[in-house]
Parts: sequence; structure tokens; C-alpha cells
Amino acid sequence: MDKVEYISKNYIHERKPVRYISHSVAGIAHDMRNVLAPVKMFVDLLKEGNLSDKSMETLLPTVSDALDQALTLNNKLLMPTPEAAQSLDVEQTIRQAVDLLTGGSGVHCSYHSYSDIYTLHVDKLLFERVIQNIVSNSLQAMNGQGSITISICNVINGAELSVCLARKPYVMISIKDDGPGMPEEILEKLLGTNNNGRPGKGLGLKIVRDILQQMGAYMEIGSAPGFGTRTTLYFPVKHINF
Repeated sequence: MDKVEYISKNYIHERKPVRYISHSVAGIAHDMRNVLAPVKMFVDLLKEGNLSDKSMETLLPTVSDALDQALTLNNKLLMPTPEAAQSLDVEQTIRQAVDLLTGGSGVHCSYHSYSDIYTLHVDKLLFERVIQNIVSNSLQAMNGQGSITISICNVINGAELSVCLARKPYVMISIKDDGPGMPEEILEKLLGTNNNGRPGKGLGLKIVRDILQQMGAYMEIGSAPGFGTRTTLYFPVKHINF
């Protein structure tokens, strides 16, 4: 594994002001499709008569959460004004966002989180969009089979990790899949800004990059054929919780 040179791309947010919600209708539609995927799966299972009482009890909360999130996204599209930042339980929010996508998919997701993770003060919906777009890319790459590992930890001094990070605390989130991975030319293409409004991985990563820029956060992507893909996110911490 140490012989594989990972492709690493750092994204530094620009200092010029950016509208808090600057994403296109195509971006909203892309996210809406991700959010409604478990609803469609539930309806298909219902039509086929393959839902036991236990499965029904397990899936209904997920479907309800997905519909709530779809309504919230719709309201964002109709009234694109920023929400006040709120204190976020990082691990709980990630689990809820990921469960909406992986429920019934055949992909196993495991979590590793250090204790006393810093509290983030961000827009919850935008944070969820970042996580869901990255996980959605992994699910597409793995075709419903495999595993995703999500690790969460505190970074006391970001500058010690990367020249792209300031000398301040961050919450670091690593999302690693065991999919087929990507060669450099494919990763370069996906990370390009010219996706012509087509849905798929390119648009998902564009959405992630724009949101992170607005939040003052950073992203690194490492991938190599046969070794899966790892996306690492760094969210700046405004207030330390002791």
C-alpha cells in the first residue's frame, strides 16, 4: 500500500465573498435524487411484497427523514437565504445523513470517532449535502457491494498537517471506500469545473467544493486503481468545547 502514490488535491477557499447558496438548479436536483433514493427503494420493495413487518418498522423512519430533507431542500430552492449556523453533533449528523443513502444498499458503513469531538457551528443542511454527495459517489463506484469507513477526529493545529490549513483547530472527517479507485486522469476530469450540468460524480464534487469554500473548509481526495478512494475534509472550529 505504501508503494501506491495517492493523488492528492487540495482546495483552498477564495477570500472573495461568495453567496451562501450559489448552487444551480441542477445541483439541487442532483441532491434531491440522492435524498429520495431510499424512498424509491422503499416503494419498490412495497410493490414487490418483499417487506416484512420488521423491515417496515426499520425503514419507515429512514423514509420519513428522507422526505423531511427533500422538503427542506425544496424550501432552500424557493427561498435561497442562509440559515443561521447551529451547533452540530458531528458524528450523529453524519450517521443520520449516511443512513439515508446506505439503508438497504448492501454497502456496510463503519464509524470510528475519537471522544470529545469538537462541536461545529455550521449550516446543518449544507453539511449533510457535503457528506451525502461524497458517500453517493462511493455507492455508485461500488455498485451496491463493499464497505465505507468514516473516521472523525480533532486536529489541534491544522498547519502541522498541511500548508493549506491555518494554525487553528479543525474537525477532520475521512470517508474511505473499498471501491475500484481511480487513475489520475479520471480524478482530474471529475474534479474539473466543466460538467455541463450533467448529473453524476462531477456535479457532486462541484457541489461539495462550492459548499466547502463557503464554509472555509478544505478537501483532499486520494485514489488509486485497486485501492479505493479516500476523501478527507477539514472543517474549521470556531469555539472549542471542553
